[in-house]
Amino acid sequence: MKMSKWSVIILFSIVAVVVWIGLEIFFRLRTSDVEPDYQSYLTPITTEFTRVSIDEVNSREEEFLLVERNDLE
Repeated sequence: MKMSKWSVIILFSIVAVVVWIGLEIFFRLRTSDVEPDYQSYLTPITTEFTRVSIDEVNSREEEFLLVERNDLE
């Protein structure tokens, strides 16, 4: 059975579209929707930075920094 050139192109196109649709459905079902609490992110930041708040940020930075600050300079 000999297939014409157009038949092969149409067959491959149909297979590609079916695979494409199948992968789209698979990945959309696989991802989960997380409902974060946005209200905590929408609270305004105070414009005053006290020494205590700056020290708190620096301590958190030093705690989570993988490389010491002296090594970066």
